[in-house]
Amino acid sequence: MGVPTLDNETSINATFGLVFTPTKHFTLATDLYRIEIQDRIVLSGIFRPEASGGVIATALSPFGIGGAQFFSNAIDTITEGIDIVSTYQNDFMGGYLNLSAATHYNRTEIDGAITSPSGLDSGTLYNRIEQVRLEKGQPRQHYVLSANYDWRQFSLTARANRYGSITNAESANNPSRDQTFAAHWVLDLMFTYRPTNQFTLSLGADNILDSTPDKNKSGEDFNGIFTFNRRSAPFGYNGGFYYARMKYDF
Repeated sequence: MGVPTLDNETSINATFGLVFTPTKHFTLATDLYRIEIQDRIVLSGIFRPEASGGVIATALSPFGIGGAQFFSNAIDTITEGIDIVSTYQNDFMGGYLNLSAATHYNRTEIDGAITSPSGLDSGTLYNRIEQVRLEKGQPRQHYVLSANYDWRQFSLTARANRYGSITNAESANNPSRDQTFAAHWVLDLMFTYRPTNQFTLSLGADNILDSTPDKNKSGEDFNGIFTFNRRSAPFGYNGGFYYARMKYDF
């Protein structure tokens, strides 16, 4: 099939960071970054034998298989992003309060044309489904709010994550089958009691609001086999998880 040997990826990274501490209780940190990757290793689309025979049919026929995928250095990419994290820590009502807020934004795009070896179709080598997965299949925005309060033997922690929207492609040729999945908040809570230095009791819930991603639109769930997006899931689709935990340190 003319599949070339893989080369090493190469990258150029640039970062810039700034930390601002106006008081001993508050800190604001910002990081900017840009990552260029040349000859990025990606998985190809599925190459199927030509009906009239050809190089793909000739390569696959001895194995009796109907399709093949392989890794190749098909694309160059550029990733740009910014991380902003703020924290506040101080005594509060006889205890200690720790607050934080974080914003993460990043964007990955294909840089230039797809590199396709002679005899291989670039549209299959790295098709539109894989392109959408790379550029839009992960949230570009992620927000995190957290609070922790310690008072004597008690501790309460709350954390909220907001995952941005994503887009999924089910067709290499038909954009009308694309689906955008909405952004969602996920809230975690944990209460901890430490009666002694060795013993800890925790009660909590991950995803206490029982949030789930959007379901696949009608016609894209493959007769109910895939209720949720099968290509990307910023957070789990099993809903809430509730627990009680005891720990004793010897």
